Amino acid sequence: MESISCFFCGVDDSFPAIEENGFTGRKCRRCELIYISPRPSRSEVANLYGHDQAHISAAEHVAAEKYKRLHARHTLRILRRYAAAGRLLEIGPGAGFFLDEARAAGFEPHGIELNPAQVEFIHARGIPCSGKP
Repeated sequence: MESISCFFCGVDDSFPAIEENGFTGRKCRRCELIYISPRPSRSEVANLYGHDQAHISAAEHVAAEKYKRLHARHTLRILRRYAAAGRLLEIGPGAGFFLDEARAAGFEPHGIELNPAQVEFIHARGIPCSGKP
């Protein structure tokens, strides 16, 4: 694991804002971005998601479909104030319910997800999703 400064503004002045599953989210005092530091290496992240050991498993994402779709529709109502349609990228889409709702609302969705089970679930719905770290 590698300790880092804020990758948005570059300042090395932060404090612990949240701790979860052994990771510390630090909040930058300048720009208020919350980021993980020390952060896991690329191979550690790939291993975590590749073995379905992230904070929420693939099965839990799928089981929360009703809630996630309601939240997606709410988010899309806000997003449509700024863009009525177009290409949309979601990083970490879980089971892809937001992407599916975005497609129904007229967007061209694409996801980037590191959990292979979730990538397969999204692909089965005909939504493009990249899955390699």
